[in-house]
Amino acid sequence: MKFSKSLIALSALMLASCSSSFRTNAGASVTTYLVLSAVGQYSGPAKVEAKLPEKFLENVIVFEAEAGSALPGKDQISATSGAEFLSWVCYEGLGAPSVYEKVPEESGKILYAYFEGGDAGSVTPVEPGEDMTITVTDAPAWITNDGCVIFAWAWNAQGNGAWYSCTYGAGEKPTSFSFTVPGNSTGCLLARCAANTVTPDWNQKTDGPGKVYNKTGDITFVADQTTYTSPNWVEA
Repeated sequence: MKFSKSLIALSALMLASCSSSFRTNAGASVTTYLVLSAVGQYSGPAKVEAKLPEKFLENVIVFEAEAGSALPGKDQISATSGAEFLSWVCYEGLGAPSVYEKVPEESGKILYAYFEGGDAGSVTPVEPGEDMTITVTDAPAWITNDGCVIFAWAWNAQGNGAWYSCTYGAGEKPTSFSFTVPGNSTGCLLARCAANTVTPDWNQKTDGPGKVYNKTGDITFVADQTTYTSPNWVEA
């Protein structure tokens, strides 16, 4: 599919907390936020939420289905003004958007209706902006016990998240952690992982490198603020 001539309607997001997504096992029931543009119309069984309170500025379908099952297609999605629905997409950065035909394994994933033709409007990809270094303080001293390592999971307004390694504060049991993320990041959380973890894996159930034991609550970034107090830690 060529995207150079296609048109997509993007929404502004109100809360970064709804952007955080977590992988589940294929076949498990997950919630996917399907964002319609002003020209989009939906005729399927799920209710269209007009400006879902505190989450989206545009209409959204809160679509609950098994991971790997079919997303609503052209038989359920149409558009006014002669535009044609092509697919559901998610921007992964400045390149072409990723196309989704099936319900993703990540619960909370945000996908956008992708239209072509008519008056659907055009889009300019969001620049990531200058990197920023975030510091989280006042974490409990026990989180590095048993050689556990701390990573940050950060996301942007499009719902795309990534892992970032942390620089530890001073002391044998550091309670502050710093990490550098793209300037368009809108929130993060910290994760306590098994010793020798190189890349954390939300799906890993067995003990060993990669397993995530604990995580903080979400931290929503505020303009011009780079230091935040650690939220409570819970089991992942």
